[in-house]
Amino acid sequence: MNKFTRALFYALNITVAAFAREPSCPVCSRYDYEERILERVLTNELDMKNMVKEIRETNAKVEAALNVFQEDKTELATAMIKLTKTQDEMKLKLDDAINGALLNISKAVAEMTTNTSGAITLVQKENKILKDQLVVPVIYFYARTPAQLTMTPGHDVIFTSVNVNEGQGYNPSNGRFTVSVAGLYVFTVQHCIQYVKYSDLEIVHQGKTLQRAVYQDGDSLNSCSAMQAFTMATMADQIWVKTTGACFFFEDSIRYTSFSGALIHT
Repeated sequence: MNKFTRALFYALNITVAAFAREPSCPVCSRYDYEERILERVLTNELDMKNMVKEIRETNAKVEAALNVFQEDKTELATAMIKLTKTQDEMKLKLDDAINGALLNISKAVAEMTTNTSGAITLVQKENKILKDQLVVPVIYFYARTPAQLTMTPGHDVIFTSVNVNEGQGYNPSNGRFTVSVAGLYVFTVQHCIQYVKYSDLEIVHQGKTLQRAVYQDGDSLNSCSAMQAFTMATMADQIWVKTTGACFFFEDSIRYTSFSGALIHT
């Protein structure tokens, strides 16, 4: 309203000044003069209304601009609050992520340390086993006295009396030696025969002939002969003695018919 009052006062001053400058016209009628004054008043009033209108429009625009500015200020303040909150949340999440990562790293290092310790222990055990394996185990046997003194061809010779059986490889029930440790073995067979008789034998490894011998007595002294064989054998292989012809074995207190073997290298 102050702006409007100042504008109205300004318009009235303009009107009074116009009346003051109005020249006298002795020839003009009184009504003509009044009409001109009225016309000027109306014109000035119209100008004043237009000015007031423009002032109001400008004021409205200013108020609208102020409102927009206020709204923008409010939105900016809200955005700043959200930004601050987002920063706090991001900092919290980052802290959680860092703490979680550090915890995972700590767990991983602990697990790695445990696994490494276990691996070292396992390697030490394996090394001990390997060192133990470097020592050749004691495996040998000696058996004598065939279950049958007279035998026909194609039969396994079963030695029933076992004097030594380190490693428990020889089986006196079937006359076969079963390998428990792979390596190089030596086998020996001594066969004593009845006087003026003979024996045909072979040492067999998994059904394959290793050594074969034929011996015949010619001096009536119940003499003996021996044969020997070397072979590389793997676990579960079997070695035994088999007749290839008729055999007439003899055994007494000074003559043994026997089968023996030993592991000599792994």
